[in-house]
Amino acid sequence: MKTNKKKAIRMGLAVTAAALFWGGMYLLFGNDAAQKMEWNQVKDYAPDSEVCETLDEAVAETGNIPVVATATTQMLTAQVQQMNANYANAIGWIYVPDTHINYPIMQSEDNDFYLHHGADGGYLYAGSIFLDYRCNADFSGVSNILYGHNMSNRSMFADVINFTDRTYFDSHRYGWLTTENDVYCVCFFAVDVTENTGEIYNTDSSWRTVMSEAVNRAVIYDDIEIAGTDRLVMLSTCTGANSSTRTVLVGKIMEDENI
Repeated sequence: MKTNKKKAIRMGLAVTAAALFWGGMYLLFGNDAAQKMEWNQVKDYAPDSEVCETLDEAVAETGNIPVVATATTQMLTAQVQQMNANYANAIGWIYVPDTHINYPIMQSEDNDFYLHHGADGGYLYAGSIFLDYRCNADFSGVSNILYGHNMSNRSMFADVINFTDRTYFDSHRYGWLTTENDVYCVCFFAVDVTENTGEIYNTDSSWRTVMSEAVNRAVIYDDIEIAGTDRLVMLSTCTGANSSTRTVLVGKIMEDENI
């Protein structure tokens, strides 16, 4: 009886181990395949290689305010307008040169749905990049929080973690945000490590409180010119697996030709 019981236990452990292994393989490769399918659906709304080169060159010119030609702005905003018409919850596009961050931005009625859903609303383990539901969809608010998973295949917001390295941060100072109406350059000036309940996530906080939190929690901070009327964009992701801490890349939407 004891022998049979031991065999049953060993068999149960073997089955469990196999299930965990194949489950992990499915999550790894199945998710990769699902993400590729998702990209094939939205890639027509992404900046093409030529436009990306134009955007990359604009931020590479050190000492100058990154700007793009009117024709490029019109092309990018038209793509977002078309995407927003085809995907009910789409609101914009985020692109950070020389990173994997190049995605549509979604927004739903909560901060749960797009954790594991794609732009078309179907289940997607990697989820989508999405704007906090409490923020204005046109990014007109002072605090604009974008969320994305820290995926092991380096997709979504995994590259946000790289910004904690000073050399990497210094060579990736700018990103591009496209809405229906305009193309904005975002100047990154801080990297924070905070709890998932940190004050920086309180969209009701004053501009002064948000800035104070960004400075106090910063592992990297550049003292750039920022006024109370400036708008902030924050890219937030999990610092590590099963971690309650978040890494947040904080940037300023550049307007009025000043940094």
